[in-house]
Amino acid sequence: MHVADEIKDSGWNRQLSSGVVLTGGGALLDGMVEVAEQVFDAPVRIGYPERDRFGGLIEDVQSPAWAAAAGLALVSQRAHALEQRAVAVKRGGSGRLTHFVSKFRDRFSSSIF
Repeated sequence: MHVADEIKDSGWNRQLSSGVVLTGGGALLDGMVEVAEQVFDAPVRIGYPERDRFGGLIEDVQSPAWAAAAGLALVSQRAHALEQRAVAVKRGGSGRLTHFVSKFRDRFSSSIF
């Protein structure tokens, strides 16, 4: 009910028409989905990490208890990838390879002279 109140106070309650996703170990409690549907007056489902995103780890993290942590890991990974692309564009060319070759060339040429 506290979460529902926070959502209402923030003005996001109109966005709940598509539903609510419960994550965390508490989502596995018997009857949690039904209670949440009454509280939010919206469809509710339990969230699981996406199977295709975690390779060999999926058997270990395929639980609502890991859904939030897995989601945060994906957000972090995406942000890092965007940052790396921005750095590559800023450097021009192929980014990492260009940077590696430049560092290698600088070190090699400075050790010769």
